Amino acid sequence: MRKYRLILWFLFCLDMGGIALFCAKDFERRMPDKLWLIAGEAGEYDFELPFTIRIHSEDVQASVSKNPPLPANQVEVNMEEPFSLEAAHTGEYDADLSLFGFIPVGKMKIGVMEKTELIPGGNPIGIYLHTDGILVLGCGRFALPEGGTDCPAENILRTGDYILAVNGEEVCEKEDIIGAVQQAGTNPINLTIRRKNARTVVTVTPRRSADGTYLLGVWIRDDTAGIGTITYVNPATGKFGALGHGISDGDTGKMLTINSGTLYPADILSVIPGEAGAPGELVGTLNRTINQELGYVEKNTGFGIFGTVCREKLNESQTLYSVGLRQEVHKGNATILCGFEGVIREYEIEIEQINLGANDNKGITIRVTDEELIAKTGGIVQGMSGSPILQNGKIIGAVTHVLIRDPLRGYGTFIEDMLAQE
Repeated sequence: MRKYRLILWFLFCLDMGGIALFCAKDFERRMPDKLWLIAGEAGEYDFELPFTIRIHSEDVQASVSKNPPLPANQVEVNMEEPFSLEAAHTGEYDADLSLFGFIPVGKMKIGVMEKTELIPGGNPIGIYLHTDGILVLGCGRFALPEGGTDCPAENILRTGDYILAVNGEEVCEKEDIIGAVQQAGTNPINLTIRRKNARTVVTVTPRRSADGTYLLGVWIRDDTAGIGTITYVNPATGKFGALGHGISDGDTGKMLTINSGTLYPADILSVIPGEAGAPGELVGTLNRTINQELGYVEKNTGFGIFGTVCREKLNESQTLYSVGLRQEVHKGNATILCGFEGVIREYEIEIEQINLGANDNKGITIRVTDEELIAKTGGIVQGMSGSPILQNGKIIGAVTHVLIRDPLRGYGTFIEDMLAQE
């Protein structure tokens, strides 16, 4: 009997642990770390969670307050029932989160942004980026004149390092390093590198290869290019956002640290439809002719690339869309804008899931339902990342990923997460 009681007790604890994990995951999905508001407009929330928010600012007003009275510079709301918040000024405010109103569980932020109207994108763009430093892709051995092989950079340089300077001289292009190595011959050279955001200096001694050149035995890259989709242009600031996700190096898998970048028109040559297990792709080229620049990239982040458009190429006569914050997004019908055929068109999708607590670019799960788009692309394909998501007449996000096993389905990011990167 004692043995059975221990087994039952173990199963009970296992069940309780599972329930606790489920509740934690459900809370994480339903509760964001940051609530966004638009200055001068009430934000409506309905989380149905047994938590209380105490906001430390008299600038934020709430429609549901609790007693006893709080100091003048604080407001408190009960999340078990619908409530609204409103703030007149942009900024960021601190708030405490408590369970049942008295058990502290953490902090959260209230962010207030200006009322913004955006020109939605949907048109494919060519993206050319120049890295901030010379990216190390890996090390490799090379043949020596006397026979055998060597790799001087092995165990000194690592994949993902950025070479910033050679013997104290800044380098901007691969050719700078190649020239410096040839000049050094077999003399040691000092490389200033950035590794995981920390700068350090390492020493490598080149060796003469079988073809007579001097090498370090390292593969490097200083630029990259590709096709994506612009999400929006902010006509008030001239800023743009695109892709909805960051650009990573295809060989290292690491997000690129960039120095600069340029947007160009993209000529889409063909569409490879997506299939289960094989994502499709927009196949195209960058139109990098003189005076074709559409804009300049300033940031590469987890929520996309951002920068400034060329004002002379900005068509401000296009329809402006208000920003729809995550609390306004709901399951059901929505649309995306795509222009891979030369004309931007609106295609139907369904929003299947909403993760209000998402801190990444996968807060919205979507399914393509438009038969015409399915016939053309098989669903979501590479190159469509950044396509604006519209719902109830507002721009609410951007397509970011396709599910490899099901190209009809994919993820999107919330538009405020993109705007916050500007």
